[in-house]
Amino acid sequence: MSWGHGAVQRVLLAELHKQQQAIDTMSLLRIICDGDDPTFSQGQSGRRALWALAREGAVAAQRNSAGILFWCITHRGITDNTKT
Repeated sequence: MSWGHGAVQRVLLAELHKQQQAIDTMSLLRIICDGDDPTFSQGQSGRRALWALAREGAVAAQRNSAGILFWCITHRGITDNTKT
């Protein structure tokens, strides 16, 4: 996977579209890293991309009682442009 900013956003959106429920940040990053723990820079890029998507309104984050962020797509109807 390319770790350019736009590529990370597209992969995160595609993965969030597949999820049936909210998913925590680390689990989401592990999925896009093919099951491996993300490196520091991959984690940083992933978190930065998630916050950018949140600012745009494409995803929403909510903390649970333990303070862990869970992410979900805000609108299931958003078109998937990952196949370009």
